[in-house]
Amino acid sequence: FHFTYILRSQPYVQKDRLSVRAKCSALDDLCCTLREAISDISNAKNEILEEYERSCRKKFIDEINSEIKANFDGGIPYVDNYGYQVSYNGVTTYINFSCIEGEWYIHFTILEGSLKPVKELVIRMGGDSESLELRASEENLVWKFLYALHSTDDYTREEVIFKFGDQANTVNSENWKTIPLETMDSRTEWVVILTDDAEAYFNEINVIVTKMKHPITCFVIDLHLCANYKHLQKLWDNYIMTDRESVEVLLRFIHHHLVNMSRINFDPHDFRSYSIPYPLIKATAIEIGKKIPIDSSAKAIYYGLCFELDSKLATSYMNTFNETLDEMGEDIGLQWSIQNSTDNVVEVLYLYEPKV
Repeated sequence: FHFTYILRSQPYVQKDRLSVRAKCSALDDLCCTLREAISDISNAKNEILEEYERSCRKKFIDEINSEIKANFDGGIPYVDNYGYQVSYNGVTTYINFSCIEGEWYIHFTILEGSLKPVKELVIRMGGDSESLELRASEENLVWKFLYALHSTDDYTREEVIFKFGDQANTVNSENWKTIPLETMDSRTEWVVILTDDAEAYFNEINVIVTKMKHPITCFVIDLHLCANYKHLQKLWDNYIMTDRESVEVLLRFIHHHLVNMSRINFDPHDFRSYSIPYPLIKATAIEIGKKIPIDSSAKAIYYGLCFELDSKLATSYMNTFNETLDEMGEDIGLQWSIQNSTDNVVEVLYLYEPKV
C-alpha cells in the first residue's frame, strides 16, 4: 500500500516542481527588469543633478569672479582641486563649494596652520566648525560665499555712518566709522545716514545715497516723524523713522544681525521688505533670558538674540524665546536671528505703520 501511494503521488510532485520553477523563473525575469528600471531611473536622476550642478556652478562662479574683479582687483587665485586661495589671520585657506544630491555646501580647507580663525568664521556663518563646512541654499550660496571672502585678510570692509543735525551728533554709534564723504570707496559696504530731519538735509543725504554702489546696504534713519516718508522710501530704498530712545538699539541691531553674519533667518532683503510698509521703528533691549516683550499693536517684530551659542544657559534662553513665540498673534510678522556674542541681550524692533 505504501509503495502504491508513492507511485501515485509522483506526478503531482513533478507538476508542483515545474510550477515552482516557472514561478521562480518569472520572478528572476521580473527582478532583472526591475534592476534595469532602477538603473535607468538612477542614471536619469544623475543626469538631472549633473545638469543642475553645471548650470548653477557656472552662474555662481561668474558672480563670484565678478565680485573678486570689482573689490579685490582680481587678486584671489583659484587653485585646482582646492578652491579660492585666501588668508585668515595669516593662515592660507581654500574656499570652495559643492553640490551633493542637489544640496549646496561651502567648505574650507587648511593644509597647515591654526584652524581657530576659520572655525570662528564658520560658526558665525551657521556652519559646522568640526567639518569646516556649511549648508547653503541656491538663493544665498553666493551671498554667503562673498561674506567669507569679505572676511579675509585681503578685504578691508568699512561700516560708515554720516550724521546730520545736533541731535544725531549726540547718538552713540560704536562699530560705525565716521569718514569724509570723499574718502568713501567701493569697500564701504554698509552706510547709515542718521539725521534729525531728512527733509531739511535732503540734498546732503541724496548725494551720499547716489554715491553708494549698492543702495540696499544704505540706511537712512530719520529722528523726525516725516509725513512725506513714502516719497523718501521710493527715493532712498531703506528709509526708516525712529526716536532718540530707540536709535542706538537700532544701530546695534543692524550691525549685529545684518552686517555681521549670524545664525539668521533673514537678510537685508527681508529687512527691507518689512520696512517698506512699516517704516516706523521703536526698539528696546533687555537682558537675555528675561521675558521678551510683545507689542500687539506692532505690525511686524524683529528679534535679535545675542548670546554665546555654547553657553550652558543657551537651552534656557531658547525656551524663554519659544514661550514668547507661542504668545505671538498670527497677524504679526516675525523675523529673528541668533548672534554668537557675549553681549547677552535681546534686541527687539517693533515696526509700525506711521500715522502722520
